[in-house]
Amino acid sequence: MSFTNAGFGTKAVMIGRANVATALTSVPADRLGFDDALIVLSHGAVADTRTVTVNIQSSATSGGSYTTITGASHVVAPAEDDLLASIVFHVDLRGAQRFIQATATVGGSGDFTTHVIAVLQSAKYTPDSAPVLVTVPTPAA
Repeated sequence: MSFTNAGFGTKAVMIGRANVATALTSVPADRLGFDDALIVLSHGAVADTRTVTVNIQSSATSGGSYTTITGASHVVAPAEDDLLASIVFHVDLRGAQRFIQATATVGGSGDFTTHVIAVLQSAKYTPDSAPVLVTVPTPAA
């Protein structure tokens, strides 16, 4: 699911949603033209012995080999698992490759419900600065 121009120069993309027992790998999202992402991780209540590590990864192609972006990991500690929660963190995508995805690794047993949304920000082109692709002649008066 994608909401292009959710605000000027932004694009929101749901990159992961699942009930997972051990791991989740999301669908890739094309971040072409965006330099930052606000990652929203929402999770359900899980057992006190569970930990969840979420990584945002990038690759040159959507089906390529993904590596974790430096500084783009978050660990949900057992003390945080008792509550339904949303965690928001920023990822600098400058230097990352074109496609991004989320992975979640779950320690312990039982299902874990999670949603990962990437709000792509810092667009290189906004409606005011986008290059003109088609010139429409001005009608004669």
